[in-house]
Amino acid sequence: MLKNTLIVTSVLLLGLGSMGAFWNTQDAPVPSEPVAKSKTFEVDAVHSTAIFKVHHLGAGRFYGRFNDVTGDIEYTQGSEHGLSLDITIDINSVDTANEQLDNHLKSMDFFNAVEFPTMTFKSKEATLLRPGFYQVKGTIQMHGVSR
Repeated sequence: MLKNTLIVTSVLLLGLGSMGAFWNTQDAPVPSEPVAKSKTFEVDAVHSTAIFKVHHLGAGRFYGRFNDVTGDIEYTQGSEHGLSLDITIDINSVDTANEQLDNHLKSMDFFNAVEFPTMTFKSKEATLLRPGFYQVKGTIQMHGVSR
């Protein structure tokens, strides 16, 4: 009888012990997907420019650039919408490789750099088109007007 009681007790203890894993589920870690962390980068003013293209009177394309570009870029790797831009451009840094044209672009006829020394762009939406390429929509402010 003692032998039968010992076997039954051992089986009950083993059975109850193995069921303990099902009873205490609150302490068990719940697997989750890793959360992508965004990183903020400062625009490298030494190696960055803003390039523009103008179709001049249908006669051809004209290119210029702004050499003083500052701001922040926030990027979340692996996110379809993980790009945010906050960029400031110094109007006086316009560079067309023609000093006379540069001065004309800085004048009141175009950018009016004295009254409006900077233009800004702040993104509102970015959509990943393919790896490394985003379509970015946002607001540009120039001449005191935001669009």
